[in-house]
Amino acid sequence: MLQLYLRDTTLLSPTGYNRLAALGDIIGLDKLVLDKDPKKELAIKQNMARFRSSNWPLFKEYAIRDAIICVEYIERIIARYQEVTGKKKVPTTLTSIGVDLLQKIWTDDMEEDSLNLVGKEVASYRDWE
Repeated sequence: MLQLYLRDTTLLSPTGYNRLAALGDIIGLDKLVLDKDPKKELAIKQNMARFRSSNWPLFKEYAIRDAIICVEYIERIIARYQEVTGKKKVPTTLTSIGVDLLQKIWTDDMEEDSLNLVGKEVASYRDWE
């Protein structure tokens, strides 16, 4: 069975590191630069279809590098999540990792139901209309 998770790297990156180039810096893999002149590079990025047609080898390398940066970064996030929580999953946000860790600590160390600690309870009812 194939499971597909879509995640926004902005929600899984530290403040100030939400650009793909910054994530590349974190994992030690530089994002490819399409032109040394920032204005020319912006023009290329604004018309990637033309760039793909005119320079397929560089376009392909650029696209694959971007994908590798995303995959390697999320693999680090998953590994770190598993290290601190004991569960293997793709978190939704960085803060969700903290919430899951807190609930794990409450459950494991305090032997207390996390809902009880925050004053909540599971309730069910039947509606007889």
